[in-house]
Amino acid sequence: MPLGARAFDVLLALVERRDRVVGKAELLDLAWPGLMVEENNLSVQISTLRKVLGSHAIATIPALGYRFALEETAADAPRALAAPDDAWVGQALQGLRARGPVRLLAQWRDAPGAEVGATAADLAQAENDFLSQARRLVAQHGGDCLAGPPGLLRADFATAQAAAACSHLLHPLAQRLAPGGQAGLAPAPSPQLKAVLAEAEGEASGQDLLQRARLGQTLATADVTQRLVHKLDGDLRDMGPQDGLIGKAPQRFFHLTPSVSSMPDQRLTVPANKLKPTLAVIPFAPYSQQSEPIRLGDILADQVIGVLSRSPALHVISRLSTQPFRDRDTTVPEIARSLAADFVVSGRYWVAAGRMHLQVELADAANSQVLWTEALEDQEGAVLLPDSALVQQVVGGVVQAVYAHEMAQLRGSALPDLASHTLLLAAINLLYRLSPRDFALARSALETLHQRAPRHAAPLAWLARWHLFRVVQGWSDNRDEDGRLALDHANHALDLDPDSSLALTMLGNVNTSYLKDLDRAEWLYDQALARNPNESLAWLQKGNARSFRGDGATALACAQRAVRLSPLDPASHFYQTILASAALTAHDYPQAIEAASAAAAQNQSHLSTHRILAIALAMSGRLDEARASVQRVLMLQPGLTVGHYLADSPASRLPLAVEFAQALHAAGLPMGH
Repeated sequence: MPLGARAFDVLLALVERRDRVVGKAELLDLAWPGLMVEENNLSVQISTLRKVLGSHAIATIPALGYRFALEETAADAPRALAAPDDAWVGQALQGLRARGPVRLLAQWRDAPGAEVGATAADLAQAENDFLSQARRLVAQHGGDCLAGPPGLLRADFATAQAAAACSHLLHPLAQRLAPGGQAGLAPAPSPQLKAVLAEAEGEASGQDLLQRARLGQTLATADVTQRLVHKLDGDLRDMGPQDGLIGKAPQRFFHLTPSVSSMPDQRLTVPANKLKPTLAVIPFAPYSQQSEPIRLGDILADQVIGVLSRSPALHVISRLSTQPFRDRDTTVPEIARSLAADFVVSGRYWVAAGRMHLQVELADAANSQVLWTEALEDQEGAVLLPDSALVQQVVGGVVQAVYAHEMAQLRGSALPDLASHTLLLAAINLLYRLSPRDFALARSALETLHQRAPRHAAPLAWLARWHLFRVVQGWSDNRDEDGRLALDHANHALDLDPDSSLALTMLGNVNTSYLKDLDRAEWLYDQALARNPNESLAWLQKGNARSFRGDGATALACAQRAVRLSPLDPASHFYQTILASAALTAHDYPQAIEAASAAAAQNQSHLSTHRILAIALAMSGRLDEARASVQRVLMLQPGLTVGHYLADSPASRLPLAVEFAQALHAAGLPMGH
């Protein structure tokens, strides 16, 4: 296919970064390096690529950028990952195992007597006090103190992280114990210590660095810094190649200081219009330190991240950012400060007799409160499958706990004081519960959120859904007024963000259920899916529209895809109801009954669920059960008749609607006038 060079550069940049959204600024830098170009040039190339590859190939992510959306396929791809053989694993881990302990060298100041009024006895006492307390710090960090000359602390640590953490605490300890400092003779405590981190077998290079270091500094050799994570273990500043001492080769070293992000008094500012809570999944840790051919906890965390990231309501931190916390004794607040996370998922596991035993928990980053914890068990190989019971139980527990926490926050606090993501998540959940009190609270939350974030499309899109529900549920005392408000809110949301797949879906929903313009509705659903092929609500509503057209096969395929994309949606009863409707249209009555029954078990207040269940039961010849469902329908909407049903149905002109109406009448729904 003919393709211009610039369009190819844009395509290459997107494909190479297909695991994430690529911002417009980044794409401009990649495709037009060193040039200042208008953003419109990028839009032209994206349009060209869509014409060549199809409209679904590149998704527009509102306010963020673009993402390559075509799925990767492989012929006869294995369902599960094959475990590498022991030889390969041994080779891969050989470098890590070869790394020995890290040696910390800390020297008390070598120019005593600078403090005003300090005597030799004062200096000697201060040095002894420091070394005594420093040895306790070393022990607390798992280190072993070694013999050394006076004034020099030598200690070995199993990990570079432990050595760095200990070194961060030694400097303030030395300043606090400075002679005369507590007596107020010096204006301020002066640096008393210099330290070096080096591989234990390379102590000679460490001693070399120690002579270079100034008081108050910690220097680390290059091989040690490869085992540290910048910003997490401390701020690392490359000092560049330095000439060695006489007879020594040049060497490279780094200046190590405590990371600002680790300071307990740091507060990260959160935008008032942040509409998604941020969730971090830390690699699960084994209870024992025995060697594993494959680190199952890492794989399980990756699977959980992959499934959670499908949710449009959550922002999930990349595994590349959470991996550095592996095997670290880091507190929830420290993780939250480093990653700006609202919730943290962590856990520990052990494997016995081919089964994995997992203890998992979800914590609120604001106060370290555990919101959910569970002991789970499954076959060892379950970690390799994203649809395994183990992965789904972890994800399901996390999602339900997050929504439950946000709803509790909404019910127990004043609306203006709540975080924006709390307002949105809780409002969506309360809206679908369909109880009058929760339904009213959902509207208040969405209106408060719209006032706070007037330029965001999401609150308005969900307000459109709220008014449409009043029409569909038969709760509206002015059907046309609620329908008009639903239409206005959906159009306003689309004005704010023309690429919002959610706004397009909600406008399509208004066209389906209120305006009954199925052609316009399906066009809007297709537009939504062109922008985001993973918009589960668009697939669901497209399936609903195809049901009203009598196209059962397409309706069922769309509804099933929606359920697969959002298996743990808090409104899963709504998904199951649409799935039941599609199965009913396809004359698959057993599946329709199964899906509608599952929906009714989750929510007894959804009128459509019981109506579909009654029709499916009647058409299966189970009239006694159908009559019970019709009675439930009449409890939810007293005065409903067959005539009302036909008048309200978008499929009223199709023979299928008449067939369904006859089934309802056979189950006891009165004809009406």
